[in-house]
Amino acid sequence: MIHPAARITVYIFLAVLVPLLPATLIPWLMLVALAVQWPRRQFLLQLLRRTRWLFLLLFLSYAWVLPGEPLWLVMGELTPTVEGVRAGLWQAARLLLLLSLLDLWVLALDTRALLTGLLRLIYPLRRLNIDVDRIAVRLALTLRAMENPPGFREALAILAQSSPPLPPPESIKLVLQPLHGRDWAVIAVVATLLGGVWINR
Repeated sequence: MIHPAARITVYIFLAVLVPLLPATLIPWLMLVALAVQWPRRQFLLQLLRRTRWLFLLLFLSYAWVLPGEPLWLVMGELTPTVEGVRAGLWQAARLLLLLSLLDLWVLALDTRALLTGLLRLIYPLRRLNIDVDRIAVRLALTLRAMENPPGFREALAILAQSSPPLPPPESIKLVLQPLHGRDWAVIAVVATLLGGVWINR
């Protein structure tokens, strides 16, 4: 089992690496990620539904902003460009890959593991007299809220109440667990891959 802190670190490296990869590799990597994702496909579908406007905005911003050959001449100056549509589709594919990796590497962790990973990563901040336990709990709760946000009507109902209902507090003991050799090995492999791709850009 890879340490949660190592999983979060690896995902951060992957989030930097994916935009640097050649476009021709993205479909193959996406197919592999989706195949591994299949047992958790319902979680990915929920994530995609919540980010659908981000996909649309990303595609439209590329399709109508990048200069190039007009896609539909009948629309005149309002037409998207062929190059813009192509770039928008590639960026949407990269975003899909990143969301799939996020669900696999971070959101698949339970609350206790997620807290353990976050606490390990921000623990050095204690030297600055910062309450890292509180920060770790807030970050974990934020990530969990992103997984199951309330609907529009639900949110309005909560805001309309003078005392919004709060779930009962969950007692979680935060334990600082060290990273082992295999954790450092996984981080080193991904960091080396990132460095190699960065140098050979």
